[in-house]
Amino acid sequence: MTISREFHPYRSAFIQERMMAKNELSKGEKASKWRKTMYDASTTFVNLKNHDEFESAAVENNVFSMVFPNLKVIKEETLFPCEIFDGNEAWIGKDTTGKYKYFTGQPYDEAVAYSIFDLLLCFPKVEGKGYTQQRQFVRDELINLLNVSYDNVDWEREEKEKYIENERILALYKNQDFQGKYPNLFKKI
Repeated sequence: MTISREFHPYRSAFIQERMMAKNELSKGEKASKWRKTMYDASTTFVNLKNHDEFESAAVENNVFSMVFPNLKVIKEETLFPCEIFDGNEAWIGKDTTGKYKYFTGQPYDEAVAYSIFDLLLCFPKVEGKGYTQQRQFVRDELINLLNVSYDNVDWEREEKEKYIENERILALYKNQDFQGKYPNLFKKI
């Protein structure tokens, strides 16, 4: 059944709705339906210069079906049983501003609209203190899941690789042999 906007009012997801979804997605049977997969969207997301452009492009494209295999066969603007909240109906489509959302609600009641970032924030393994850090974590996760590349991301990946390598080197320096062979260098480090 195709959606009629007149009969399906909605509002954006806020922290309360994200917490409710997080509680539902932490349940074993639901979590298994919502496993995330890699998708090569590098040809879809081209000529991006920064994180803001990526975030805009991510909500202007239907990335739900790219990231979540359980949503691959869902046609846009078509009702289906919600896989987050029991008894709700859901659909994926654009809101009035042209951004893709996952809409969910009771039949003939107001729906709640989750952007891809809102939905990813609902998963239990999101890291970071506060909304801003968690949003950055989710953005980075989405970049990796979609295999997207642009200057900011490439620089951050290189810095992360250097950081990991430096941690490995420092772990070697803590080794007793190094301390014994190079005590002055060890003190400086």
